[in-house]
Amino acid sequence: AAASAPAPARPLVIFDFDWSLVNENSDVWVVEQTRPGLKSHMASLNKTDPDCAASWTVLVDRMLCKLHEDGVSRAELEECLTRIPYFVEMFEAARWAHTEGCDLVIVSDANEVFIQVILEHHGLRSLFAEVHTNAAEYEAGGVGPLRVRPYVDPSTPHGCSLCPLNMCKGAIVKKLLEARPTRGPVVYVGDGGGDLCGALALGERDCICARDGFTLLKKLRASSHGTPRASVEAWCDGRDVLGLFRKWLAVRR
Repeated sequence: AAASAPAPARPLVIFDFDWSLVNENSDVWVVEQTRPGLKSHMASLNKTDPDCAASWTVLVDRMLCKLHEDGVSRAELEECLTRIPYFVEMFEAARWAHTEGCDLVIVSDANEVFIQVILEHHGLRSLFAEVHTNAAEYEAGGVGPLRVRPYVDPSTPHGCSLCPLNMCKGAIVKKLLEARPTRGPVVYVGDGGGDLCGALALGERDCICARDGFTLLKKLRASSHGTPRASVEAWCDGRDVLGLFRKWLAVRR
C-alpha cells in the first residue's frame, strides 16, 4: 500500500495574557477591585523598594500578601478576576483558531492562578495546550495568601538583556518551536515590551499581532533591537485579531 501523505504542520497561536487575551492588567485589576486604596501603596513599592523595583513578580507577590493581611479572601480575589474586561471577539478568535486546528499556547507574565480562574470562568481552558507563566499557590492549605514565584529561578538567570528577570519569552517560544515535529506557521498576539523577544524569535512565515499604541509595536517599528523577520500586523481590539486570524490562516494553510 502507498504510504499516506504526512499530516500538514499545525499552525501555532501564542497569546500573551494581560492587555492581549484579556483587556486589562490582571495584577493591577485585583488591587483596584478589592482594595483600591492600596494602589498608591503598590506604586510606592514599585518606586522605593529595590526588590520590587527590580522585579514586577516580587511586587505582585508583596501586594497579594498585603491584600490577604487587609482581609481579602480567596473567594473575593477570584470573584473579581471573573469580572476582568475582555473583548468578546478576542475569545471568539481563540475558539475559532482552535476549531480550525491550531495549537494554542499562553506565554504570560501573569500567574497560574489568575489565568486558570479567568479561563475556566469563560470556558476557555480546554483550548490551550500549554500555559507558560509564573507559578502561584495559596498558602496554608488554600486559606493563606496567594504567593507568586518567578517562572525562571533567580539562582539560574536566563541571561537575556531584552527580558525581565523572571521570564524570557524568546527562550520559551524557541523551545515551543523546537518541540514541534514539523514547523508550521506561528502567530503571536502581544502588546508589551516583554513580548519583544518572543516576537523576534519568529520567522518569515509567521505573523506578529502587536497591539496599537502599546510598547511592542513601538519597539518593532523602531527596530532598535533588530528588524523582525515575521510580518507585523497592528490591532486595536478583538475584532481586529479575529479578522487577522481568518486572513492569516486562509493565506498560509
